[in-house]
Amino acid sequence: MPKQDRDLKDLIINNLSRTTKTMAVNYVIENPEKLNLLWDWLNNAQDPLKWRSAWVFEEACILNQELLQKYKDRIARLFPKLEHVPLRRMLGNIISKMEIPEAYESDILDAALTWLQDPKMPAAVRVHCMTIVFNLSKKYPELQQELKEILHYNFDTGSAGFRNRAGKILKKIA
Repeated sequence: MPKQDRDLKDLIINNLSRTTKTMAVNYVIENPEKLNLLWDWLNNAQDPLKWRSAWVFEEACILNQELLQKYKDRIARLFPKLEHVPLRRMLGNIISKMEIPEAYESDILDAALTWLQDPKMPAAVRVHCMTIVFNLSKKYPELQQELKEILHYNFDTGSAGFRNRAGKILKKIA
C-alpha cells in the first residue's frame, strides 16, 4: 500500500492493471482524505494522471456512498463543464448512479442530452448520458417522449452497447 501521496501517484501512473486499480481504490477508501488528492489530480493534472485519478475516484465513490456524498455537489457542478472525454465517461457513470442535487439538474440534463445525441461521442459517455436522462425522466416524466425520440433516431447507428441500453430504456418508457 502507498505510504505517501507520491507512492499513490506512482502506483496509478506506473502500473495500469485492474489489480493496481483495486489496490488504489482500497487505499483511498481506508484513507478517505486521499480522495481530495484524486479530486485535485482529476481537475488539474495532465494525462495520464488525470484520467487514472478519475478511474480510481469513480470506483471509490461507487463502492463507498459516504465518500460519494462528500463529493456529490462537486461532481454535479463539474460534469456539465467537462471537456476531457474520459472524465465525462467516469463522472457520467457516477452521476448515473447517484441522486442528482436539484440545483444542478438542468445543467446536467443539458450536457447529457447534448452528448447523448453526438454520434462522435464514445459509446460509454452516450450510454451514461442516456441513463442520466432516463433517471431524471422519473422525476420529470415530460422528458420521456424526448428521450424516446432521441433513442429511436440514434438506434440503428449506435454501437452495440448503445442499442442494448436504449432497448432496455425504451421498454421501461414504452
